[in-house]
Amino acid sequence: MKVVNILVASMISANAMAALPIYPAEVLGRDLAQPGLGFFGHVGISGGQLPSEETYVVMEVLNNNGGEGRVVQWNYITDFKSRSKYWGSRWGVSKSDQDALNILAGAYSQWYFRHDYTITSSYRAADKDHKGMFRCDTFVIWTLINGGHREFASTRAMPGAVFNAFPKMNYDAFLPNYLVDESVQAQTPLLTDQELDLISLSKKKINKLLNIDIVNIIDKAKDNFSNNYLEKIKELAKDKSIDKEKRKIFIEKISSIKDAKAINNFIKLYKDETDKDLKNKIINSSLFYYQSYLDKAKDSSEKSSLLAFYKSLLPEINKFNGYDILRGYIDLANDEDIIDNYNKTSALFNKIDKNSKLDLMITILQKSSWLKQEMFPKIIDYLRKENSLELDAVFFGRLALDFSYFADVSYLIRPYMLERKEEYSQLTYNTDPMQDIAKYSYDNLLKLI
Repeated sequence: MKVVNILVASMISANAMAALPIYPAEVLGRDLAQPGLGFFGHVGISGGQLPSEETYVVMEVLNNNGGEGRVVQWNYITDFKSRSKYWGSRWGVSKSDQDALNILAGAYSQWYFRHDYTITSSYRAADKDHKGMFRCDTFVIWTLINGGHREFASTRAMPGAVFNAFPKMNYDAFLPNYLVDESVQAQTPLLTDQELDLISLSKKKINKLLNIDIVNIIDKAKDNFSNNYLEKIKELAKDKSIDKEKRKIFIEKISSIKDAKAINNFIKLYKDETDKDLKNKIINSSLFYYQSYLDKAKDSSEKSSLLAFYKSLLPEINKFNGYDILRGYIDLANDEDIIDNYNKTSALFNKIDKNSKLDLMITILQKSSWLKQEMFPKIIDYLRKENSLELDAVFFGRLALDFSYFADVSYLIRPYMLERKEEYSQLTYNTDPMQDIAKYSYDNLLKLI
């Protein structure tokens, strides 16, 4: 754990202190790397295998614009610092090495899954049954809460608020008072009480507001979300006179509110829409909604309608909507349907990125014991063909996270693990983020089998 050297502190001026090293489970901040929005900020949390040693990696959530590439990423701290004005780093939340490891365990697990970058402050961790959704600030908040620090449940979802919630500074950048001015992030320009009431706002005024202002307005209403408010958001989501990026915010918000008519509304909204980006957002939001609120184990008219909807979209698959359409179909179809149509479905996998393809194959694997036997050889063949550290890491990591489910087929895993043993035994930690993840995932699974 970090200890401030008092002797060193006493030897330097009152206006500056020597920069301290960054250890695991500390927060890093910088300007948001978007023109005109730098003030909003961006945060990540430092990773690393050894809490008592200086680290070189940061775990962060980045916007992949709905396409290929990971949302939850491990990157070099030097890369993080170079992308925009660096705020610095702060520490003092973790109380011990074990506490730091507990904080980071959840963040590590999230790397193995698929996520979307959110516009609103709604978030959800990914697991075998759910696609995840995070912004940079909500990822750090969730990581800390999941690691046992419930005090972060009351932290406002803003990068500056998250950054300032860490009580001690590393003095590795020179912000005034080493804190971020949260009021600059909260609302720009400052909104009146009337403007904070979405129901009373005109469409003209909504279109003039910054997207960040719309998110702030919705966030302030979340504790008093009336039916009238929900109806207003649904109305704005489908109104083609509203700016497209703002409509995306409203569509996303609908996916986080339980509503008996939601599934039928999503299907109708999609059919009435002509803009491709908005159609993709509707597909994406329908996935998040049903994974949160629909009981997939029970037959229902909503489940049947949604399955038919995703099936009808299979011919329209592209790299932006392909994962969500295929995931919806795989989640809701029965085992026999999946196997009977596997050749046709797997051909569509080639239209999406390799990580998404592997995730879908693992999703099929985890649907039932029968599909587990059917899918394992297919996945092993795919991994041999690709020969990728990243894909190996996902596979090994997902198996380790849910090993009780896979233990009975460990004999199918061992041959591939042995094939890869020589390569992984030569890898070392603290040389490259991807190499670190791959070795960590391999070593962790090897202990279990």
